[in-house]
Amino acid sequence: MQPKMPEVPTSNTSICDLLLLDVCPLGFGIEDIHGQMHTLIRRNTTIPTRTQFYSMFTNAYAYQTTATIRIFEGEHDLTKYNTLLGEFCLSGLTSNYAAQTLEISIRMDIDANGILRVDAEEARSGAKASFTVTPNDQQSTIII
Repeated sequence: MQPKMPEVPTSNTSICDLLLLDVCPLGFGIEDIHGQMHTLIRRNTTIPTRTQFYSMFTNAYAYQTTATIRIFEGEHDLTKYNTLLGEFCLSGLTSNYAAQTLEISIRMDIDANGILRVDAEEARSGAKASFTVTPNDQQSTIII
């Protein structure tokens, strides 16, 4: 006994009803001070897409005025097993003492051309920074 073969569309109108979607092959996220991955855009998300992440971060030392934001691609919870796409510095932070919480908003956008843009803003000081990753940058290669 053979399985039934699916019917092949015979008219061009059936082919016009198909919709092809481009998706992210892996997740995109940022790293915290403990090396944990905070995924902002999940794998198989259709693009173009936009996501925003609000979080309270704690400064590492007193009078810290900068924060390094590292962007990763991958599916593991630990960033050391994911691919680093780049990093940028958010400067102009206002902190007076150690262990002060800072509210940082991070937004990730992927446009139809696959260009990833990451924007960061700290609420209290209004400090802003951004970073762009193009498809030709350090993206991972998957071997089948």
